[in-house]
Amino acid sequence: MVGAGGKSRHDVRHASREAVASSLIRAALLGEPGWRTGWDIDDALEARRSVAMESLRERVCRENLPALRCIVGNPFRPMAFNPIWRTEHTVVIGARMYEDRDFAAMPILADALEEAGCESEAVLTHCREPGPHARGCWVVDGVLSKR
Repeated sequence: MVGAGGKSRHDVRHASREAVASSLIRAALLGEPGWRTGWDIDDALEARRSVAMESLRERVCRENLPALRCIVGNPFRPMAFNPIWRTEHTVVIGARMYEDRDFAAMPILADALEEAGCESEAVLTHCREPGPHARGCWVVDGVLSKR
């Protein structure tokens, strides 16, 4: 549907409330076809809200997905921790990070796990990634037998 000034409804979703109202009033006064009722204002504003909500949803996912991956890991490839990886050294490092909620030692944990015989690319890569890491991290929980 084409409204005032040749703009489609799709284009209106980016306009402000005042611009939409102004376009509709101008179209009504000039007798231009396309804008029939006040419902068109609601449709245009709802389309704009929908775009804003989708943008917000995308931003929230983008910001929180790394933390979720730290806690959950890859749900399609669950990881079983080998008990031999739970050495005194790995458990001490994991417990300290867990208690202090400071995960700066994740690369050190990766080295300790490697020394303990861990060859899992998923575990070692996760430990060496910059983060974010959080309490509940699937690797730390695995080292501490919390999973």
